[in-house]
Amino acid sequence: MKVVTIKYFKEKYHNRVTFVKILTEFNSSITLKPAKELLDLMLDGTPIEYSIADQQVERFLQKLDELNLEYKIKSG
Repeated sequence: MKVVTIKYFKEKYHNRVTFVKILTEFNSSITLKPAKELLDLMLDGTPIEYSIADQQVERFLQKLDELNLEYKIKSG
């Protein structure tokens, strides 16, 4: 298990809907409303601590890169 700290969008224009969908896709315990709340917190300056299975990390990080998100990886 890895923990990814998602800090912020690197660009002013970003795709919030896709980001919320990604949060729900990679962690089945997060539904749309909590994912939206995490997005709102991140936009207000609070980084998201997101746990993800080791076998999904590479694909998840690729999605974050596509959305131009700043993040940091640490072992969980």
